[in-house]
Amino acid sequence: MMALFQHIVVAYDKFDHSGEALLLGNQLANQLNAKLTIVHVHSPSLDEVVAEATPRMHMGGYVADGTPVPPPTAFEHQEKPIRLDQLKQNIVAEIQQFIPVTDQMTIEVVEGEPEKLLPKLAESLQADLIITGKRNASLKKLLFGSISEKMAKATDTPVLVVK
Repeated sequence: MMALFQHIVVAYDKFDHSGEALLLGNQLANQLNAKLTIVHVHSPSLDEVVAEATPRMHMGGYVADGTPVPPPTAFEHQEKPIRLDQLKQNIVAEIQQFIPVTDQMTIEVVEGEPEKLLPKLAESLQADLIITGKRNASLKKLLFGSISEKMAKATDTPVLVVK
């Protein structure tokens, strides 16, 4: 007989009920002897996107059209892999507040839109279940739908929303 769930993916976003999702995912993985992958999807802020998309053309502290430009921040000088590595260290520390991090689990930090990346990642990992925490209601959610709803529509993998 095949095990019910062999690979569980937990989405961790640092908000609302993602801690409960971690606890449940860890408990299920332990009880079912399933592989556990925890994924944090970093959605870049508008400032980060603009900074990456607009290369600065410095000419003595001014852009070519004469507009003064503040000096680049330390964040802008960092390469994306370094920033994601630093973010991963922070995420691992946060996860440890909820569950012990072990060698039997995998923690991934990726960049993009969670509702698109999580289903693709879960399918590429051949995950049997995606667990995510419920987010509190907002006007944006009412108008455009929740990330959990979008994930469930984008995948055949079952999605469990924890609240």
